[in-house]
Amino acid sequence: MDRELASGTFEAREFHARPGDVLLWHANLIHGGKKMNTPDASRKSMVIHCFADDVLCYHELTQRAAMMEE
Repeated sequence: MDRELASGTFEAREFHARPGDVLLWHANLIHGGKKMNTPDASRKSMVIHCFADDVLCYHELTQRAAMMEE
């Protein structure tokens, strides 16, 4: 992934959320936060991962299948 990003074919975009904003994105979208410029600033958020019953999901770091319990 680092090599693909370094190739320069991808364009970085920033989302500047305001209170109450909601952002939904595809699980395969490369994403992450930038370093905070103001250490005392709040970066509170709520993250929810939703999956369909018949979809096998993988952890991004380990690439192991996530075991969903009912």
